[in-house]
Amino acid sequence: MKEKEFHYLLTEEHEGIYVITLNRPEARNAINSAMWEELCDALAYFDANEGLAVAIMTNTGKVFSAGADLKEYNEHTLHPPFGRETWGTGGMTRRFWAKPIIIAANGKVVGGGAEMLLASDMAILSDDALVSFPEVKNALFPGGGGAPLRIGRSIHLKHALELLLTGNPIDAQTAISWGLANRCVPEEELLDTAMNLA
Repeated sequence: MKEKEFHYLLTEEHEGIYVITLNRPEARNAINSAMWEELCDALAYFDANEGLAVAIMTNTGKVFSAGADLKEYNEHTLHPPFGRETWGTGGMTRRFWAKPIIIAANGKVVGGGAEMLLASDMAILSDDALVSFPEVKNALFPGGGGAPLRIGRSIHLKHALELLLTGNPIDAQTAISWGLANRCVPEEELLDTAMNLA
């Protein structure tokens, strides 16, 4: 399977490690329909490539992902890629991949981005990271699949309910103590730490 060219992602291959970088910092890496399709394409390429064993998903800017693109959402034009409607946010919150995916999140991890964090197999956060599910403050519920499917498997129910029902952010150390991430490091060490883990 040949890798496609991407507009909203940067990709690199390093000795069996596939690095996917969300690269829409001007929109806080919010996932619009085109970026959603690109993420699905990148993960499908990773899955099909026998030379790749581990994926790392990271970001440019100081927001890993703000989740769904609200402009498209409000215009009712946001949609999953054709044929991949059941994969969930970013192509990973409702689909289980056979090979491990490590998230190396720099900065804020919000909404759908936090659902992707839940869906990852391991996670490294920058030491200034904040994780939140702010949907409840707009009378919404995280609908990308990650929260209802995975949060109770990842962290204690009371912690999960605090995140989902208050919308308040938690810092990187709290995310680790609650079981949402493996460790946190300074921003400049983030990718190297994830590469070493991979």
